[in-house]
Amino acid sequence: MKRFFLSAISKTSCHARVKTRSGCGNDKKKKEGLSLPRIVSGSPEPESYWHSHDLARLGRLSAKGGSASGGKIRRKDIPFLIWNVVLLLALIGCEANQQTDVAQDESLIQGEIQEFHRILKKAYNGGGVNTDSLYDTYFDKDSYYVTAWGISEPIDSTKKRLRSAIRHIKDYENRIEIMSTKVMGNGGYVFFVLRQDYRNDGTLVEEYLPTTFVMERREEAWVVIHAQRSTDYETMQQWVQLQKMREEQGKNIK
Repeated sequence: MKRFFLSAISKTSCHARVKTRSGCGNDKKKKEGLSLPRIVSGSPEPESYWHSHDLARLGRLSAKGGSASGGKIRRKDIPFLIWNVVLLLALIGCEANQQTDVAQDESLIQGEIQEFHRILKKAYNGGGVNTDSLYDTYFDKDSYYVTAWGISEPIDSTKKRLRSAIRHIKDYENRIEIMSTKVMGNGGYVFFVLRQDYRNDGTLVEEYLPTTFVMERREEAWVVIHAQRSTDYETMQQWVQLQKMREEQGKNIK
């Protein structure tokens, strides 16, 4: 009886010392990389068993100079590690390919925008370009254009205005000063600043036109599905003066 009583006291004090040194809960064990032993149903002292198990394991590892993970790679783990490396390399390669594809698409969009304005310049300068076909090539038939003066119109109205304006335009020049593109899957946008200089019925006009085109992939090309422009005060004042001149000319004809 005396031996049993002393054994119980020894266990209790050992349990207290272990808890004081090691702390409670699973978080600390996870940080130290220690595995928790399986708890047998009905075990009378699970916490004391965990502490004793970990302390004994730490003692063995300290004596060997090893780590909690064993310190060595087992032969049977090598195939698993190789597959992990292969998978990592495949993911890196896939991401690199995606970045390459995005860069190619952005370059393609920028090339299309440049080509569209090159042909537009030819059309304004009497190059015999069918402007309806030009817009059909680069714009979706259901796209809308928000003009710099705040009017939203279907692209068919834009084509009609262009046909009417060509006979009034001479010495047309354009250039793109800034261009940035973003591609996201089968969609994207391009922002650029268009500068246009021309003579409208003999009057010099110099336009500053920040422009945004929303793009959509169509097979191997990209088309504009929405276009929007803004402008500055100086450009707007030139348009106001042109409109006043046309109104005066209309009065004189009557």
